[in-house]
Amino acid sequence: MVGRYAHAKQYKRMRSSLRKLRTWLGRIIRDLRREVPSPDLILAEFLALCERLHKQQPTDSKKLYSLHEKDVQCISKGKARQRYEFGQKVMIVTSIRGNWILGAMLCPGNPFDGHTLAESVASVEKTTGVSVNQIYVDKGYR
Repeated sequence: MVGRYAHAKQYKRMRSSLRKLRTWLGRIIRDLRREVPSPDLILAEFLALCERLHKQQPTDSKKLYSLHEKDVQCISKGKARQRYEFGQKVMIVTSIRGNWILGAMLCPGNPFDGHTLAESVASVEKTTGVSVNQIYVDKGYR
């Protein structure tokens, strides 16, 4: 409902719904802490994530976007329609002939695409043992 209210520019209703969700989350955390004084490892980790989610503010830099995938980040796309994307940046290298995947690597953080080119070429040369002669990339690289 929060997403629907935000889309319809009903921000007062959206904030009210968010407050209700935060209240419910806080009650559930307190109830679980009271009912299970010594939780096992999995429940303790989940409660720690829930407390982190409950305490985070809109201006925080290291936000938690997903309870199930803790490493998800907000990536700005620079487009008018979909300005943001949530996930992680992955570098994939394919061959020109037959589209064989020669290398795949998870990029920590959100690095600039041009800075990952040398690292991807080095990983392909190490994996295949063949030097790279030509590189075809997306627009904007030199």
